Amino acid sequence: MDIIEVKNFLEQKIFLQLITDIKKFGKGQLSAFYVQLADGTQLSVKFYDNVQNVLYAYHVAHGLEQNPELRVPRLYKLKDKYFKYKQYFGLCFYYIEGKEISAVKLNKHYLTEVADAYAVSKKQIVFDTSLRKDKSLEEYIALIKQNYLTATSLSKSLLQRVFFRIALHFARRFVEKIEREHSQKQQIPQKLIHCDITKSNMLFKDGHFQSFIDTDAACYGYIGRDFAEFIISSVLHYPLFKSKRNSIREWYKLIDERYNLTTEEYLYGLDIYFLSRLEARLRQYQNKITFCKLCNFAEFLHLRMVTLKEILNMKKTYHNPLLLEACISLFSLPQDILFFWVY
Repeated sequence: MDIIEVKNFLEQKIFLQLITDIKKFGKGQLSAFYVQLADGTQLSVKFYDNVQNVLYAYHVAHGLEQNPELRVPRLYKLKDKYFKYKQYFGLCFYYIEGKEISAVKLNKHYLTEVADAYAVSKKQIVFDTSLRKDKSLEEYIALIKQNYLTATSLSKSLLQRVFFRIALHFARRFVEKIEREHSQKQQIPQKLIHCDITKSNMLFKDGHFQSFIDTDAACYGYIGRDFAEFIISSVLHYPLFKSKRNSIREWYKLIDERYNLTTEEYLYGLDIYFLSRLEARLRQYQNKITFCKLCNFAEFLHLRMVTLKEILNMKKTYHNPLLLEACISLFSLPQDILFFWVY
């Protein structure tokens, strides 16, 4: 989007006053802008690619702002629920000052700040339960089996087709293992979750937590998924993740002090997260998969075992921790050397 055209449109059609400052920001596919109005009001303007997405984002934001203790962006009231700009649809939020924290700096202090902010959701939350619900473990497994595990690569390169078949082999073994571990159907309670809770969607200022952002995907789901997604996507899924394994222990200890979830709730949420990301990756890999992507894929699956170990040790549910440690080391060795192992 051209920033000058957006500025003129917002001045003339939406705010009906001068904009003194406007900047494009964010890493998403669609544009977002920081806007300062002549009266000093600071806003974030987000754009969506269809009516369904903007309406869902509006209803989520409207529901969340009914709970003043939640640290989330608040809607800036417009004449209508949203506005239309060319083929896009927009919402306005009050701007929250802050920056994301890097994985290197994410220590116990910052983990505690995030855990305290998230723990507010334990209280009675006013929210429309008719909004989207996350899929269950069985639904994710059925979706992956039906759409991907028998798929063929769309690439014309023989090498990329071979890499895709190897990735499918990893995925098939991974899904079979999760299916065996959850062979007994479990009734895991659903709660309001962020559903995209990475360090990129958290703002800090002067070392203190300010707000969760990008709450568009919030839904009713399995709370262990959020806990797993934060620690894996924000800390572990980096080249130096092994030096940060102590962060897993610290994070789950902080969460356990506030929620005291059962082992089953932790593990169910963990596997929901991995299956959701596995589905997204397989969908992407049908077009093109390189050796680097294959290594990244294997490493990603390996992170489940790393996190699983820390959860089981924390809950003291594994009867032979020395055997578990030996299993972890055995499975890690080929991955550490070649990034090439079968789960």
